[in-house]
Amino acid sequence: MSRRRSPGPFRQASRMALADEALGAAIRKTAGLLEERRAAAVAACPGFEALRAWGRERKALVAGALDAHVREFSRNARVAGASVHFATDARDAAKIAADIARETGLREAVKAKSMTAEEVALNEALEAAGTRVTETDLGEFIIQLAGEKPSHILAPAIHRSREQVAELFTRELGAPPGADVDGLIAWARRTLRERFLRADLGITGGNFAVASTGTLVLVTNEGNGRLATTLPRTQIAVVGIDKIVPDPSDLPGFLTLLTRSASGQTVSTYVALLTGPRRPGEEEGPDALHVILLDNGRTRLAGGPFREMLHCLRCGTCLNHCPVYRAVGGHAYASPYPGPMGSVLSPLLWGPEAYPDLPQACTLCGRCAEVCPVRIPLPEYHRRLRGGSPSTASRALARAAASPALYRPALAVARRLLRSGRLGPGRRLSGVREWSTCRELPRPRPGAGFREWWAARGDAPDRPGASPVSPPGGGIGGGEAPRSCAPRDPGADPPLDRYIRQARAAGVEVARVPAGSWTARLAGLLAALHDPVTACPAEGWPPGLWEVLEETLRRAGCPIVRPAPAEGGWAWDRKALDGAGLGITPCDAYLADTGSLVFRAGPGRGTLASLLPPVHLAVSPPGGCLPGLDEYLARTAGLPSRLQLVTGPSRTGDIEGTLSTGVHGPGRVLHWILDTP
Repeated sequence: MSRRRSPGPFRQASRMALADEALGAAIRKTAGLLEERRAAAVAACPGFEALRAWGRERKALVAGALDAHVREFSRNARVAGASVHFATDARDAAKIAADIARETGLREAVKAKSMTAEEVALNEALEAAGTRVTETDLGEFIIQLAGEKPSHILAPAIHRSREQVAELFTRELGAPPGADVDGLIAWARRTLRERFLRADLGITGGNFAVASTGTLVLVTNEGNGRLATTLPRTQIAVVGIDKIVPDPSDLPGFLTLLTRSASGQTVSTYVALLTGPRRPGEEEGPDALHVILLDNGRTRLAGGPFREMLHCLRCGTCLNHCPVYRAVGGHAYASPYPGPMGSVLSPLLWGPEAYPDLPQACTLCGRCAEVCPVRIPLPEYHRRLRGGSPSTASRALARAAASPALYRPALAVARRLLRSGRLGPGRRLSGVREWSTCRELPRPRPGAGFREWWAARGDAPDRPGASPVSPPGGGIGGGEAPRSCAPRDPGADPPLDRYIRQARAAGVEVARVPAGSWTARLAGLLAALHDPVTACPAEGWPPGLWEVLEETLRRAGCPIVRPAPAEGGWAWDRKALDGAGLGITPCDAYLADTGSLVFRAGPGRGTLASLLPPVHLAVSPPGGCLPGLDEYLARTAGLPSRLQLVTGPSRTGDIEGTLSTGVHGPGRVLHWILDTP
């Protein structure tokens, strides 16, 4: 293992952060929005608690046989054509990537957001090797311009306000001053699109790595991950060995856990399943895919008492719910991994001497464990890492809390003191001065306390004969958990109706178009566009559809951009493709559970037409609707090099949590289900 970069004391950094009112306001605003969205998404997901138990059990299965799963993934990834490298520590991983770039002459890299790449200081190593790296996630791009590090796993620029971002874009990019959020996104799109088109290296991490197929899974919302894995001729993916899952059938469940916990979505806008580099005849994807499997202490963790840290999905929800993180932000942790999970993982990866304060950066309130999608016992891990003996004050509090005879009178005294103002804002408590420095104890409401109110109901838990109160969600384990949260009972609405509802909720403009009217409808769409140049893949259309489509486009006078036959397959005119205002594609299937469109790579079936133009129209017959991803995977004989799920327009919330569309991919997505005679 290599040591972390630029160690710094958490206590000092947190005091400075607490004094920055603007920082605290920005963090609380976005973290609060993400907390609310998660709560709504989980409430709308029946069986979520059972799914959490299933996720914990599946991750425990992998951690218990980590070496075997790593070998299986490596073997199958190589069969698919990828080059697999093993890195024992962070320095080793960075060196492998830098050597690849140097030896193959790669000078321009575009990078999707990856916390694992942050862990190994990949950008610094590549820059030293002569490769310029551009962060392409909007939040990462913002902080790269500012010369900072990410302060949140999901929202790297959570600490910056819109005004600060506007000032930064004006100074560094020449953007007009005072732009609103949509204007800032449009400026970033214009700047980054040029770099995507000329980059020869794409860099990613991996949200999951499927052992049985050697598949990498990337989950993004903006579209930059798709561009970074489609346009450059070489891709490097740095993936922690803890990201491995056994089989593609595990993906629907883990995607549900990840996306609902991270951003409150049913599923992220883009889910990409990447199995090797591009195959013969294909016009998209890298010629070479290098997967760097990173250990950096993970094998050691798998055999120790903190094994469940390997379960972490990097969703970031524990940060949003943590009172310490919300008070001081991510930079105070001085680690690629902030918040509750970082307070545990950082000392485990880099050693307690590098992060002596972080195990104390926890109130032990338990919120992180309550919301963790795989139920990692983070408060217990914080207690173990603290070690030592408890203070006199904490021992006294524990003794009082364990004894009803002591607890009740102590609570009554505390209530009187809080009401009198002798305890509260600005008051430090003797014996726990550090603990009380940044905490405001609540002032009790007038009237009876909780126990008096509960006793008056006649069913207090300590009343003889009262029934015990069971916690929600049940215990851990207990049989098979559902892989999806969408209802599938026979009495539910038909899959096509469910798809239309879910797709519209995700922002897809869905319409069922009668066979005799869709050409007129297309002509109307073309007339309404500012730029009617249309991009279409060459293959994959239902019988007879392309001929009618082509005639409609020609009658409307719309130039058509299509991949042309080339040596070894097909090739796009990328400049012409980038200038198209509309992309029209067939889709292989559409999924009722999530409202997702499915696109399968193959010769002449390129997906860039669904990504580069600002408007995307997908067309399909009515028979392509399936209940969910699990059914699609079960019907698929072998995974293609690229399988893309698209759920709505490209979107981001990286500036003050404001949801905006059209970041890197289309700002509008339409799906016409063409009824046949």
